[in-house]
Amino acid sequence: MHDEEALVALYQRALPVIYRYVMARLGRADLAEDVVAEVFLVMVEMISDLRSEEEAGFYAWLIQIAQGKISRSFWTNTSQERVKALPVGSGLSAMQQNLAIEIAEEKQTLHLTLNQVDWPLKVDFTRQLGVVGEPVSTIASVVVSAENSGALQVTLTGSHFSSSAQLVVDGRRVGNISQNTSKKLVASFSPAGNFSGIHTIGILNPDGTAAQTTFRSPGNSSDSATPTPVSTSGTTPTPTHHPDE
Repeated sequence: MHDEEALVALYQRALPVIYRYVMARLGRADLAEDVVAEVFLVMVEMISDLRSEEEAGFYAWLIQIAQGKISRSFWTNTSQERVKALPVGSGLSAMQQNLAIEIAEEKQTLHLTLNQVDWPLKVDFTRQLGVVGEPVSTIASVVVSAENSGALQVTLTGSHFSSSAQLVVDGRRVGNISQNTSKKLVASFSPAGNFSGIHTIGILNPDGTAAQTTFRSPGNSSDSATPTPVSTSGTTPTPTHHPDE
């Protein structure tokens, strides 16, 4: 049980981190303050269920809560567009510099927490890194074919794959990698039962960045698809910092 003094101490340490993260996403102090207040209300209500004793895990949990309360498109369409709309000589340089600082801080925060969050948040945080201008992994196509052994071979093509990337199917790391380049990953895995229906297939890089797509398999011997991004839930997550194992 966390007593009042401990909660105050946690709040004081975490406030600057969470505020910078939310402010970088929303670009407006009034909206950021509202979101941050909601985040810490949830903290007070749910912290007794938090399983992590590490400070990094605590921050990751708070960021997961904040993530569920933020519209990424709002941040993108307000902060950056507002700066672009400023005429020369009206503080444009200062605004550009401030925005660059906010973006750099957001990138740092996202990278620091990537290995502390679960699979859906890895995917979402990676997408946000792409939004703020960082090259990230993307998946353009998926081909799944059956091998004689009964295993399935998955071929992913895209961009910015790590040479040590792992295959992730339905949120779990699986398979043996046979080919891995910056644009292609080939791996084989044995599914548990029939692989027909809708599945999520993705890659996980060593730095925690990830990409994921949906794949609909009718269960034929060879299926291929051009994937579409998987949306993540905006609900308040269960408080945990464990990755996807």
